Amino acid sequence: MIKFSFTNKKQQKAPNIDLYDKRRRFRCLSDDSPFAIKEAYNALRANLLYMGDSENCPVIAVTSAEPNEGKTLNAVNTAIAFAHMGKRVLLIDGDMRNSSIPKYIELKNKNGLSEYLAGLCPEPEIQQTPIEGLCVLTAGRTPPNPSELLYSEGMSVLLEKARAAFDIVFIDTPPVNVVSDSLSLANKVKGYLLVVRAGESEKPSIKQVVEKLNAVNGRVLGFVLNDVNPKTAGVKGAYGKYGKYGKYSKYSKYSKYGGDT
Repeated sequence: MIKFSFTNKKQQKAPNIDLYDKRRRFRCLSDDSPFAIKEAYNALRANLLYMGDSENCPVIAVTSAEPNEGKTLNAVNTAIAFAHMGKRVLLIDGDMRNSSIPKYIELKNKNGLSEYLAGLCPEPEIQQTPIEGLCVLTAGRTPPNPSELLYSEGMSVLLEKARAAFDIVFIDTPPVNVVSDSLSLANKVKGYLLVVRAGESEKPSIKQVVEKLNAVNGRVLGFVLNDVNPKTAGVKGAYGKYGKYGKYSKYSKYSKYGGDT
């Protein structure tokens, strides 16, 4: 039986969750975020809350077609939006090839998802963040077989226990058109939020993602249109690069571009 190991970060120095860093790049959702941005996430939260079913603790995967479309930032901020309304939220970094959540919320990346699923630690270490109600399970070290680990029975057991301890679970996953990791979760999650970047995401690429998810009976819950109006909303940034994916896919050309992961 899994026993979650909680690490309390509330008494430590809070991480940098300011809206902007020194280069004016958008960061995490906070009380100081522009009204339009807060309302956008409130609307997304409302849509997820009222989807017509009564599941006690839905598990939602967040993904994109390609790198640098904003999936990780939106996974983090959607999780924060739910925590702000008093929900117990678990955010899982399921991108074990290119972990990005610690770039937004300062956390140690050890005894995480990969170590637990690979049997290297007896229980996953759930970290309590300085954001009340928000807990995170980091990705851990990069394993040789992330897709197989996400598909494993261990992942099913982990999510079963998470459903009993939290109100909602979000999983940040790699881009679908780059690696197949996200598809491994199709029968374990309620559905997928697909993040697309305004002016950059291409329709054929998005269509390909939907076809791949349909092929494994994955449910597309909706689309998050990211970076719609950077001049007024302030959503502009470059966080991380997907250079690590270069050896896995023809999409290695994306590694030279900065962008939200």
